[in-house]
Amino acid sequence: MRRNQAVILALGMAVYGALLRAVADDPAPPASASPPPPKCEEALVSPVSGYAVCVKPPGAPVDPPPPRPSAGQAPAPNPPPR
Repeated sequence: MRRNQAVILALGMAVYGALLRAVADDPAPPASASPPPPKCEEALVSPVSGYAVCVKPPGAPVDPPPPRPSAGQAPAPNPPPR
């Protein structure tokens, strides 16, 4: 009975070792270039934090807003109405 247990254990270890070697030798598939993220069409800016969040499509990256003028600079003039 003890001999059968030892043989079964040895065979199990051999199969397990062969599986580990097969997995370790298998090269990983080449990483494909991920597609570029979608462009943000509509974003909302939080008046408290100043961070912009894209809402269309949700989660798309948003360009940072232009820097705010300091207290000593005058704001940029608005373009004339059409």
